[in-house]
Amino acid sequence: MTALNEPAIVFESVTKSYKKKEETVTALDCVSFTVDKGALVAIVGPSGSGKTTILNLTAALDFPTQGSVTVAGVGISKLAKEDLQKFRNETVGVIFQQFFLIDHLTVFENVMIPLIPRSMPSAEKSKRILGAIAQVGLESKSGRLPSELSGGEVQRAAIARGIVGDPSVLLADEPTGNLDVKRGLEIMDILAMESKEKGKTVLVATHDLRVLDKADGIIYLEDGRIAKIEGNRVKGNGR
Repeated sequence: MTALNEPAIVFESVTKSYKKKEETVTALDCVSFTVDKGALVAIVGPSGSGKTTILNLTAALDFPTQGSVTVAGVGISKLAKEDLQKFRNETVGVIFQQFFLIDHLTVFENVMIPLIPRSMPSAEKSKRILGAIAQVGLESKSGRLPSELSGGEVQRAAIARGIVGDPSVLLADEPTGNLDVKRGLEIMDILAMESKEKGKTVLVATHDLRVLDKADGIIYLEDGRIAKIEGNRVKGNGR
């Protein structure tokens, strides 16, 4: 856990490059920023600007080519394999753009997945799962399969799975994409509540300008670099 006055997320001179055939593609180019604990920060930019790469590095699903990433006081590149698995399961919750719900599992069973490795009584797991499902308004759908849900309900089930483990950092990739205005605002209300009421740090990668009204800060990306930062709870590039 981060200390009270310690940033929740720190990127220091982070570059991420990929080999694509004989070409080197730079997804992030010397990116530095810090995000305060409990802030909701939007990452905005065109496709290919590096938004998803920042989320993947924060979740330790990928690692920098250069520079360092620190999340909740932990330098993720230094973690041993066992500690890395624990970090991914307990410290960060990820809401993927493609949802990645398992088709043959019910909503309850999908939401349960992050709790499977946890050592806790079954009754406590069930309480957490039902609580997360209720928080996103799917109480009556807990026994349904993803194919029996609307697009907005599938997204809310993915959010329930992201929050059920009580992570200190919540990452959302285009959480309002392909949703109408009403459903999109409902999703943002849930994420804002996680930040404002529960003190979680929330990073949202988005094209949706509606998200910005809920944000404590905004990181604007262009071609893998920070073009501008707004808000006093995120700092970077000398700010």
